[in-house]
Amino acid sequence: MEVGFGVSIIPRKEYRDSIRLLLYPPYVSQIINRFMFEFDTIEKVDKAIKKIKDAIDLDKQYNIGNNDYSISLSKEFVTFDLLWDKSDDPLEEFYPLEVPSDDFLDLLYKLKNFIEQFESCQIPGVIPASKLDTWTCVPKEYVKLEWWEHQKDQKNGA
Repeated sequence: MEVGFGVSIIPRKEYRDSIRLLLYPPYVSQIINRFMFEFDTIEKVDKAIKKIKDAIDLDKQYNIGNNDYSISLSKEFVTFDLLWDKSDDPLEEFYPLEVPSDDFLDLLYKLKNFIEQFESCQIPGVIPASKLDTWTCVPKEYVKLEWWEHQKDQKNGA
């Protein structure tokens, strides 16, 4: 399965920013995003990576979902399923969604890298809501020329 990858951050005032994956084909995105509460922090992604590696290496099965959200891990597949009647769900025909374990592991590494860059303000032009009290963006004309010269010196190793 070839999966394109992109990430979107939805800012929320009342709680943590939401992370949404943009995948191709679109139904994969829609289904996996229903389960993103299990992969929305570095700690949760690390935990999932470890479980998937264990499932692959030890040829065991695990479930990291909760309540009605099932995420089954095995050597071959990560399987996403909703454990309720899906007859009125427009995505019913795509359940259970099976993603090859190696592909999903690769996706989790990319997601972890993105979250790390996002949370440490390393994505140009994007400042997480949690950093707005310590970071600022201003037009270049308001920054002293000396600062720009210092930045140039830093890049040139001076």
